[in-house]
Amino acid sequence: MKNQKRNDSFPTLHTPLTEVDKLILRSHEPVLDMLNNLLGDDCEVVLHSLENLQQSVVHIVNSHLTGRSIGAPITSTALNMLKKMHQEQIFVTQAYFTHSKSGQKMRSITQAIRGENARIIGLICVNLNLDTPLQDFMSFLLNPNDHKKYGQGTDENHEKELFAENMDDLFHHTIEKVIAKVSNDPTISANNKNKSIITALYQQGLFELKGATKAIADLLGISTHTVYLHLRNCADK
Repeated sequence: MKNQKRNDSFPTLHTPLTEVDKLILRSHEPVLDMLNNLLGDDCEVVLHSLENLQQSVVHIVNSHLTGRSIGAPITSTALNMLKKMHQEQIFVTQAYFTHSKSGQKMRSITQAIRGENARIIGLICVNLNLDTPLQDFMSFLLNPNDHKKYGQGTDENHEKELFAENMDDLFHHTIEKVIAKVSNDPTISANNKNKSIITALYQQGLFELKGATKAIADLLGISTHTVYLHLRNCADK
């Protein structure tokens, strides 16, 4: 009896991706970096493409937790989550527990990424290491100096965020705050007050709001032409 040739390839389901699908997947890569900036080095975040399950990992942060790298295959847990998503028509799982190769307990969650025709083309898996001492984790979250490595500076460089109920509240609160700050700054001459106010509002993105130019001109008692003049100077810098 002749020996049969062994086939080492593992047949898996695959989802051919369109160019639009691939763009959608790549657009999620910054989400992984965002979660890394927020939660630190003890949270692994993985982006899977379903085009080739044998090499599904296309982006990963904090891979030291599981030892994986780009090109690694999908896990049995991720496959199970994918099956559940299809069966239950859900796109975000409940949190569940997994373990790393070294035995660390992790709290995990999986989100589906949908491409053209609303089909699932990828997954984002988040694995938070629960074996990290709570004191160390809280120290990272509460210490503003830890954010310097991400180019964010410290709390002193950030204003408190306003959670406005509507756009009018956001608009007027921001303008009033900037006007008060500039008005109380003795280093800014009276002739430069309006210019400084408009520059500050431009830097905060307020002119992205519809009708902002006229409203600010009315509040400052100047023409919209003057506002546009200052805005051109801002854009040229």
